[in-house]
Amino acid sequence: EDVPVAIAFCCCTPRLKLFAVRGGCEQCLAWVRRMVVGGSGGPFSGGSGSDIGAFPHSALRRRQGSGAAGGASRPARSGPTPGLAELLEAWQAGGAEERCLDELWLALRGALQARPTAAGSKEEDQDAQVAHVQQLWEAVQAGARANGTREILPLPQDVAVGMLGACGRLLEGLAPNDEPKHAVLRLFLHALPDAGDKASLSPTVSLRLGVLLRRTTSLRTSSLALQSLAGVAEQCPSSMQGAVGEAVEGLLAAAHCLNTNLVHDQCATVGNLRDASALLQAIVPLLAEAKAHLEPSALPFIASLQPAAVVGAPYVVRNKIRDQPVEKNTSSGTEFSEWGASDSAPEGPQGRRKSGSAASSCSGAKDDQVSAYANQAQQCRASALRVFKELFRMFPKAFFGRWPLVLDFQSGETARATLASGVSLPLLLAICQQDPSPRVRTAGLAALVALLEAPNVKSWPVPLERGAGGAPGSFTSLADQVAMTLRQSHALVFELLRRTNPTDTHGGLRAIGDFLVCTPYPKLRPGLLTEAIVKVLPGIRSLTCLEALDAATHQASTSVVVIGAALKREDCAEELGRALFDAIGVPPPGLRAPTFGRRASPKAAVGTRIDEACPQTPSSCSTSRPSQPSPADELLEVALHIARLAATSRPPTTPVQPRGSPSGKGRSRGREADKEASAPPSAPSGGAGGEGGEAGLAVDVMAVIGRMAALRPATLPASTWGLFQSVIEALVDHPGAGLRTRGRKILEDLLPSRPGASADAAADTVPAAPSAARGPSPPSAASVGGVEGRSDAPHPEWCAHIGRQVLKSLPDEANHLARVASMGALPGVLIFALRGDSDAIDAESLRAEFLGALRSGLSDTNGGVRTAAAQALGALAPVWLNAPAPAAGGIAPATAVLGLLSGVFQDAAADARSAAATAAACMATAA
Repeated sequence: EDVPVAIAFCCCTPRLKLFAVRGGCEQCLAWVRRMVVGGSGGPFSGGSGSDIGAFPHSALRRRQGSGAAGGASRPARSGPTPGLAELLEAWQAGGAEERCLDELWLALRGALQARPTAAGSKEEDQDAQVAHVQQLWEAVQAGARANGTREILPLPQDVAVGMLGACGRLLEGLAPNDEPKHAVLRLFLHALPDAGDKASLSPTVSLRLGVLLRRTTSLRTSSLALQSLAGVAEQCPSSMQGAVGEAVEGLLAAAHCLNTNLVHDQCATVGNLRDASALLQAIVPLLAEAKAHLEPSALPFIASLQPAAVVGAPYVVRNKIRDQPVEKNTSSGTEFSEWGASDSAPEGPQGRRKSGSAASSCSGAKDDQVSAYANQAQQCRASALRVFKELFRMFPKAFFGRWPLVLDFQSGETARATLASGVSLPLLLAICQQDPSPRVRTAGLAALVALLEAPNVKSWPVPLERGAGGAPGSFTSLADQVAMTLRQSHALVFELLRRTNPTDTHGGLRAIGDFLVCTPYPKLRPGLLTEAIVKVLPGIRSLTCLEALDAATHQASTSVVVIGAALKREDCAEELGRALFDAIGVPPPGLRAPTFGRRASPKAAVGTRIDEACPQTPSSCSTSRPSQPSPADELLEVALHIARLAATSRPPTTPVQPRGSPSGKGRSRGREADKEASAPPSAPSGGAGGEGGEAGLAVDVMAVIGRMAALRPATLPASTWGLFQSVIEALVDHPGAGLRTRGRKILEDLLPSRPGASADAAADTVPAAPSAARGPSPPSAASVGGVEGRSDAPHPEWCAHIGRQVLKSLPDEANHLARVASMGALPGVLIFALRGDSDAIDAESLRAEFLGALRSGLSDTNGGVRTAAAQALGALAPVWLNAPAPAAGGIAPATAVLGLLSGVFQDAAADARSAAATAAACMATAA
């Protein structure tokens, strides 16, 4: 007899359903049975329904009153799960119980299985579907409230799939001129990610969303539709097939709608800004799908988004109120207030400012509105700038040559000059400097870097600047525009590095690291790259004060990576050599230069403004009175301190996978450090994750020293040679395999071998001169090129000493990368050790020791070591051929070497066989 009740349950009003399903009144149940079986007035009796008043409404009212008053008098639930409407009404009456989410999922599943239908017209059927979807959305919101959270609840996958299908069917049947309810789009947007891999949508949905974007003028509708379209592109890429063109048109229409609602801040409210921010965040996922279709419209598209990049910005003055002053925020740590200008406030009731009433803005409700507007405006500006970054990277050709349109898109509306010289920056650069929000400044810098990373900038074929420059003319060429933007961008970043705000300092370091990779410095006048190195050096000086490697600041670690990026520029080797090895000059007052043997003051190293560290460019500093050491000396002292600190640091508790492999990829950490230096320094490898288990900071510092050694000039001061030698001695026998490898690489870069050149001829070309080495004999002053105290190489006795130290460690060396690096360093060490006529060096014995070590390398179990040993034998060809004739019965070194090489011709490793053939050819050439 319950079947008629179940049938009537689907036909009655929600209030009757709530009452009848609980079985609380026998009179109501009897009335339902009579109605179903054919009583007069029932929906199946064919009557007119005039006697519907026979239902006992008074009993229903009494029942509802008792339940609403106390909730506890409601009988316990039994039987089937209640319907969705009943559950919502119970929760609204305060009846949310434990495990309410389980009941909600059951009710939602039942509601999704009972798809609403209407016996009337198509419009009535669509209205029923809209009401059904709206009820589903209200249920999800009610579940979130009942669960005590402000966030929308994650849905079970089957429920999400059902909701997605209901919304999809509604959108498919949408007429071209109709707009769906916001609840439909919100539920669609919420169910799409929870549906996961089971999400399936027709391409018609994407077409309908695109049409909706083109036709709507509501910012909220446009925002929800674009977010839904972005979700479809991410979750169901196949649904975008055939609808990409419509999606691009919708994307352009959404940008136009955003521009219309935010232009000049006339309609900017907290709600509009929230919708605008969500719309901007939805653009990025769609750009990949729309790349091929959007490029012709990239310039007008970004022009529509530009007002969002300055909405609520206090440093932008509108034409109608340009003469009004911009107030400063003296209570915060930023330079400008988010509500600093009256023109930045919206005209509506949420943000209008009363003139002459400063105290009124401090009231509670008003202050909350102002703060909410400011936060939403910041989020909107940051989202717009992130879209700029993606557009600049995706369509570099569309914007190159049109930089004034994207850099200074509201020319003349910045509040004040921004550079110390009084020159106003373009608005995009002014955002990076003046915006009160750190995240907006960071997003602006990222967009600026993306613009300057255009391939046309990197590969500029002709000089951008000629001569010393003069007064600008009436016409600005493209080359002048590019050069001016590059210099303004560097000046902006240099100013950010001067600030004490860690966010600005870190953002400036990241930006300057990117500039060092993409800027065509050889096409500019010399000095800009040198200035960049000088500005970054103060961040590294603090490392001389470290007491533990894990105590290094993020600024110091990032500065090391940035210097590595600078030294990677092989096309600027000459300028880099001068910048590193020329003394800076007299230090300014207030900054004590680090002295060797003592540690610099942390205050002088960390908290000093960068322009105070060196107010002059190195080109203008005098090298005749080097009271402050050169940057190379400072970096070497930092490296020496880091090497000693790493030797005494405790190894990591968990084993670390060494970088690289014995498959011939080479000295892994050195080349990976080069890749990190050429990439944006977003994540410095500080901490205990370096090569061989060492701290990444130590490995990065030694990689910088290795590249610096390769850039050294022909002669160096004795102090610089002494520091190089100290660093190498600290690394050769270091406990860490990675740092041992790096020490041998530095030795190879510092003392390079010159295959095909005679060691004796090299000794005749440049006279040998001892340096401040730790050899048996004291160093003596040498005169090379007329400069006192400079030499072209360390003392030969030190070279012999460090070479024997490397040879001594080879039998016990377990790391194959260190053995490979040892084989690469031995040729240069032997060549420089045999220079001069020192009586303390037995040349014949030294050659025999090195030959024995290389013979052992040829029989190593690792193919990379055998390859490096064969290459070393070929590099030392002049040494073997110019050796004195052996005693009677002895074998000449050249003959022994050829015999060793012939045995490698059958090696299993192809690289070893190739290296042996090349070494034999070097022997024939040198002969």
